[in-house]
Amino acid sequence: MLEVEEEDPKRLTMTSADNEVVDARTAMKTTKVAKLRSERATQLQLHVDAAARRRLSALQQPVEVWTTGNGTMARGGRRSGNPKLDGVDA
Repeated sequence: MLEVEEEDPKRLTMTSADNEVVDARTAMKTTKVAKLRSERATQLQLHVDAAARRRLSALQQPVEVWTTGNGTMARGGRRSGNPKLDGVDA
């Protein structure tokens, strides 16, 4: 319950669940800080979850590697970076 102290009318007090008198402004600030921390933790968890989903979906993508029978890449058809050496066995 929120009350105004008789000795200091500018000071608001609250009675806690344990019937202890606490400063209302301090209690409200503490509650606000706890709420902000909770919201930040929730935002961080959403960010972490989204990153994990992206990583998981990337891992689940099929990987295609095209090779010929002799181990060279089928796409492009070249073995080396030098076109004059293509088709020359080392």
